[in-house]
Amino acid sequence: MPLLDKTLSPAVIAEIFDHLDVEVHIWKLVKDNQGSIVTWELVYINPITLNSWGLPFIGDLIGKTTEEIFGEGSTEHYRDIIEKVFAENESFNFKDYFPKLDKHFKFTTIPFGDYFITTGSDISEFVQEEEQAKLKISLLDSERQADKASLNKLELALDTQKLIEEEKDKIYQATLHGAQHIVFNLLNQLQWVTLTLQKYPNIEQDIFDRLDNFGSETKQLMDQLAAVDQVDAEAIKKSVKPK
Repeated sequence: MPLLDKTLSPAVIAEIFDHLDVEVHIWKLVKDNQGSIVTWELVYINPITLNSWGLPFIGDLIGKTTEEIFGEGSTEHYRDIIEKVFAENESFNFKDYFPKLDKHFKFTTIPFGDYFITTGSDISEFVQEEEQAKLKISLLDSERQADKASLNKLELALDTQKLIEEEKDKIYQATLHGAQHIVFNLLNQLQWVTLTLQKYPNIEQDIFDRLDNFGSETKQLMDQLAAVDQVDAEAIKKSVKPK
């Protein structure tokens, strides 16, 4: 694998990723004799990840499997995602909640040979804001239902529906703003990684192409989401549906 073979030493990998303010962890697949994925073991984590996981020492984690670090069931929890990225040989974005940390994260996983890199950002604040807005919508909807029995129920229903639509738009705009903040920060970090890798002439061009394509595709998807003018599930799905 180009990133982790003799071309780049652990010191160089640390130079690239240690300073980033997003989580970065690199894993190596563990396969059986038939080549099927059994689990994966940790190769590298940057300091911000260690702090997020609430663990004191990196050395105690390197070489351990996800089950050994996070407990039984960790492999199966992420198996579908890991098998997907390697089957399609493409990066994948997803969200997850960690009960022990009481935090929500947005992750991007990128496959490289028998390794994969996962970057993550804490989106707990944005999730909480979204949940609060949804609760407000629920309360407004309850009020609308109660007011249906009154003589002016039609007017009240129309006013409440307007408020609901306005709150839906606020939720979407707040969520979009949070996602843009996270994604554009990640793209800036990705640009730094690219510039750092350019110092090493032995890096394969395919790595730069993948990083460039990932950045372009991600920005395009964010632009498509920002262009949605009708906030409903179908319109949002359609905006990012592959052409």
